[in-house]
Amino acid sequence: MWGLISDRIGRRVTTLLFGMGTFILVVASAFATNWVTFLILRTGVGIFTSASHVPYSLFSECCPAQKRGTLSLVVGLFWSVGTISETGMAWILLPMNVITTGSYEIKTWRVLMLISSFSMFAVGIMYPILPESPRYLYVTRQYKQCSQVIKKMLIWNGKSPMVGKLNKQIVIQEPSFTVTFSNLFRNGMWRVTPLVCSIWFCNALIYYGIVVMTGEFFKLGQNNDAFIQIFITSAAELPAFVICLLMINPIGRRWTLASCLTLSGVSISLLIIPAPSWALTMFSVLARMGISGAFSVAATFTREVFPTVVRNTGTGLATSTSIIGSILTMFVGTSLFKVNMYAAVIIYAAAGITGAIMALLIPMEMSGKALLEVGSEKETTTLLPPTSIQ
Repeated sequence: MWGLISDRIGRRVTTLLFGMGTFILVVASAFATNWVTFLILRTGVGIFTSASHVPYSLFSECCPAQKRGTLSLVVGLFWSVGTISETGMAWILLPMNVITTGSYEIKTWRVLMLISSFSMFAVGIMYPILPESPRYLYVTRQYKQCSQVIKKMLIWNGKSPMVGKLNKQIVIQEPSFTVTFSNLFRNGMWRVTPLVCSIWFCNALIYYGIVVMTGEFFKLGQNNDAFIQIFITSAAELPAFVICLLMINPIGRRWTLASCLTLSGVSISLLIIPAPSWALTMFSVLARMGISGAFSVAATFTREVFPTVVRNTGTGLATSTSIIGSILTMFVGTSLFKVNMYAAVIIYAAAGITGAIMALLIPMEMSGKALLEVGSEKETTTLLPPTSIQ
């Protein structure tokens, strides 16, 4: 839904709706007085956070082709920082149960929610200086606004002013172009879209499966301090980003993605081997490293393979399939795990290998290449003529 909205009304406004909507509902959740109200509010949080991919697309559309992969991964690193921070805060606050201030007692889960909401409030503070994507303005024929944004970017980066005019040679096949889901299956995208969505499904299935299984495995090992183990495996995301940064440009998006998924699948399969707690922790760390790297590379790659006119619609569809994977993993990682641990582990391992194969089947490599604008084979992807910037 949010992808379709942002491709119609713009990335900037959608980012504001995402940030403020999430902030208000998270704060409201912290003050919920009953389970029904809490459930309704958290459902609203889920709806708004599904737009979290929109600001990433805005960022990607402002990056130069040669540095886009690296910069996108660096920005994605903050996802891991947030994950580690949230786990650390939960580790500190939740065991306390309540915090007493004078004659008042406050549940620590409410405090955790209030602290977590501050990052979304920052979106509203930064909104006045957030530019709209020049690529979005360009393909929607808002040429004047596009020129203004580019001029501001040149000033902010200390570059010479833009001279000349925008290159308006992109031809949209339909005079009255309307963003719809059907556009994701035209001009060769019919092969890319199913593969990308399947990869996101596998990623979410494995990622959240590892989180769920970590607690289950260490309970079996008579170690009930799951916070420590989850914190350790979450910290494994940081070196995963460093490794992906070194790989994404030299060997390309597809092979980096396939390598990460393979590492995760193989590491998960090792969890069924009888081993001491330290070995299970090591396998969990390797699996978390692999799937974290796969998620970050898939996010970067997805925003590159879809053209600007449907970039967020395509990314939104992919993230929607990941939600299906995250829902199913709760049954696989808990209910099935308790009945047949081996079956659950085999499903996750198979998902990793399957995702790796699908990554290699994607018929394009975007490393160092300009983003597509409308998905037409005849399109010109350069917004400015060579002599426009001096």
